[in-house]
Amino acid sequence: MKFTRIQFRNKKKTQRDLQQVQAETLAELGSHLHQLRCDRSLTLDWVSRRTLIPARLLNAIEEGNLDKLPEPVYVQGFLRRFADVLGLDGLEYARQFPTGLELKARPRSWRNSPAAQLRPLHLYLLYISIIIFSVRGLSYSVSQTSGDAPTAPATAPSPNSQPAPSNVAPAVNPTSTPSTSSSTTVETTGNANAEGQSVRVGLTITDESWIVVKADGETAFEGILSEGTHVWTAKEKLTVLAGNAGGVTIAVNGNEAQPMGEPGSVEEVTLTADSRGAPGTTPRQNN
Repeated sequence: MKFTRIQFRNKKKTQRDLQQVQAETLAELGSHLHQLRCDRSLTLDWVSRRTLIPARLLNAIEEGNLDKLPEPVYVQGFLRRFADVLGLDGLEYARQFPTGLELKARPRSWRNSPAAQLRPLHLYLLYISIIIFSVRGLSYSVSQTSGDAPTAPATAPSPNSQPAPSNVAPAVNPTSTPSTSSSTTVETTGNANAEGQSVRVGLTITDESWIVVKADGETAFEGILSEGTHVWTAKEKLTVLAGNAGGVTIAVNGNEAQPMGEPGSVEEVTLTADSRGAPGTTPRQNN
């Protein structure tokens, strides 16, 4: 119990430390972007039109206000596009803002260590011996089956026994045929239902919008989409975030398409395999 409490406290402390670092880094980067924008005499509305990021979110970035911004991974994308418009290397610039995802990837590094790749020699010898005995056992069983096979046709050559099974066969066939056909259709239906357990989302873009699509927790797409229709699928869950929700309509699992939100608003929707229509979107304003 004490160990669990210590772990929980350490996790909360790590989250507080990460949020503090994010706030300090955003304040520094936002102040720098604000200075560059003012030096070039550019307005927030102009930057908003070029990046498709609402002006209120750009203002929150310049002020370093995390409470008015969505999740850190989206903030990092906003910083990249903001910096690109001002003539900076947006990718390198945005990497300075920590999202916390890099902390989750560290525990897996032990798998690549030399110690984890070492294998005792006796295990290899054991594997080889198991393979040898398996091959010998298989060849022995095959030789036994092949030796017993000729005796079966030699013991039943009598012609008198053939009419009896031919008379019985017509009575048995009608009952056996429907059972096999029905079982086949049931299995096919079951497989079709199992394969159909997925979520399929179609996005129709009527006005340019910044789009982020996550399929089963992995980022499937991030960027600006122009007019057209795009489709994504996922096994369990699919999340869509739109920077200009008024220019995006969404259709879930082949149902009727519905608009994601108002023009210029940032909306996010999460869909699962059992979704039958486009549920209500969720505004992404607070962290």
